[in-house]
Amino acid sequence: MIAAYYDQEGMDIALLHQNHSEYQQCGGPFMSGPLHDDIGYLGNTPQSQAILNGTYIPLPGLSDGAVRFIQQLRTPPSITQEGPMPNSISTESYQYYWKKTKEQTSSGVSGLHFGHYKAGLWSTKLWQLEHSLTNIPNRTSYSPERWWKCVDVMLLKKELVFLVNKFRTIVLLEPDFQELSKNISRTSMQNALKHNVMCRENVGGIKD
Repeated sequence: MIAAYYDQEGMDIALLHQNHSEYQQCGGPFMSGPLHDDIGYLGNTPQSQAILNGTYIPLPGLSDGAVRFIQQLRTPPSITQEGPMPNSISTESYQYYWKKTKEQTSSGVSGLHFGHYKAGLWSTKLWQLEHSLTNIPNRTSYSPERWWKCVDVMLLKKELVFLVNKFRTIVLLEPDFQELSKNISRTSMQNALKHNVMCRENVGGIKD
């Protein structure tokens, strides 16, 4: 049965229910039970470090798939020997990102937009301040309250098809949050390529 909504409140509720059912499907042993007690939501427990070290002893009752997955989470020796990646955005990377990015890029709900950061490059004191503020979460795990909210945008997959399960949802983050996330992703990929530990599933778009 298909229900039709013609008011904003009804449409919002229908979209919220759809997004919740579609993007809250994550489950498995890491989300509940003894394994969740060991790992937690943040993965910052001694047991989490044991998994990275390859010394974790799987709990009784775990499925073969879960055990094999945990074994694959061991940090490769070459990466362990080199040590952790840099936990900050370099000056060069910060300036390059904001020079290259498009001012029209949509962002979160705070009112800050990409143009603010691009314009800030004209003031040395301003971009140095913003650069330092962006690095704080990466170094300390502090999460600014401004980053706690995002905007879900529903896009049509097919022209004139308005069924809630046929939309594509994209999430708009704060500009500096987007920059930090892209920097972490980019440096992680580069590090994986350097150590030849990239999965075949992750090589899309990578130049030979």
